[in-house]
Amino acid sequence: MEPLLFTSSLLIGKELFTQTISKTTTNIYSNVNEVLADEDFEFKKILEKMDIKIKLDIIHKFIEQLECEHKLILKNNNTIHTSLNYVVDIIKDIETEIKHINDEIKIHKLKWFHKFRAANYKTMINNLIIHLKLLDERFELFIKLLKIYI
Repeated sequence: MEPLLFTSSLLIGKELFTQTISKTTTNIYSNVNEVLADEDFEFKKILEKMDIKIKLDIIHKFIEQLECEHKLILKNNNTIHTSLNYVVDIIKDIETEIKHINDEIKIHKLKWFHKFRAANYKTMINNLIIHLKLLDERFELFIKLLKIYI
């Protein structure tokens, strides 16, 4: 599955948040499962500790329920809409980073003596950690804004 590519400056249509998050999280689940299935992946424990799938599942279900119950606020409040858009943007960044890690694992396995060579995905893992922290912070800010407007 190809990751969804959107620029950060492009605001998502006011009714597409659930669809976008759903497609993105499906891609993330698939790629995380592939990475974790690789027996040689040395950062497996770090990835499991990040609890990506559970975190994204909760965020997805929360936004889905919010769209059902408070559609007018999401449509008419630019602050809430922009905040949610930034949450979606960082989820897409996480999707892209996991896809790159997965691709790097596949490329590394094709190299001669790959079991004796260091892989190049350590930087990508660090980027993923940063993206997950940003997701936590952006989602927390989104929740605070919701408390003000709801």
